[in-house]
Amino acid sequence: EKDSIKAMRAYLSEGEWVNVEAALRTNIGKRFYRV
Repeated sequence: EKDSIKAMRAYLSEGEWVNVEAALRTNIGKRFYRV
């Protein structure tokens, strides 16, 4: 999981990463990251 997040962080800009981080807290994010 952490490797995937690192890859996304490197791929996205900082502004986009903030939106992704927020999405991870929603049900949509939980589909991709089993938390």
